[in-house]
Amino acid sequence: RTAETTLSIPRRPAELVFGKLAAVVLSALLSLLLNLGSMFIAARLILPPDMEQLSFGVGPGTLVAILAAGFLFAVLAGSALLLMAFRADSFREAQSTAGAVYGLGIMPALVSIVPGIELSAPLALVPVANVSLLIKALLRGTAGLAPIAIYVASSLLLVLVLLSRCVRTVGDPERWLTQRKRGLLAKLLSGRKVQRT
Repeated sequence: RTAETTLSIPRRPAELVFGKLAAVVLSALLSLLLNLGSMFIAARLILPPDMEQLSFGVGPGTLVAILAAGFLFAVLAGSALLLMAFRADSFREAQSTAGAVYGLGIMPALVSIVPGIELSAPLALVPVANVSLLIKALLRGTAGLAPIAIYVASSLLLVLVLLSRCVRTVGDPERWLTQRKRGLLAKLLSGRKVQRT
């Protein structure tokens, strides 16, 4: 119920979209840092020292690469969720759509736990599977430059498409505020008379 308030802010549509995206990406990065930290602490505390096949070392370069891959994925996922939110007619619709996307998004990520499946050029094009396989390859030290470049290029292209759609949606209030949204601003923008009661 904040569409009218958001549209009344004296900012360009791109500024509104990037402001909302920044909040989503920052919270996702905080979650990524906390998850990585807890994973490394748990590996040090739980795994016995004689299990060398499960141990892995993460240097600063690998950590930066994992954070960069996570950042790009957070921007991609945030852009997709923002577009769904801007196009939803209610909070409930946006929440149910996001829930379905989360559920479907888990399936490609499960590819990374299948033995023998590694990051390749074709898999670098599959959203969600590509980032999980990339992080797996980075942790193992087997990441190749070609799949990484394909992951970055395909993700950036998707981000650009999604963000341009978000900016276009926010910039066109009549598309954003559909007939089902009966707010005062929606009526004024559509040119209908507003009856005072």
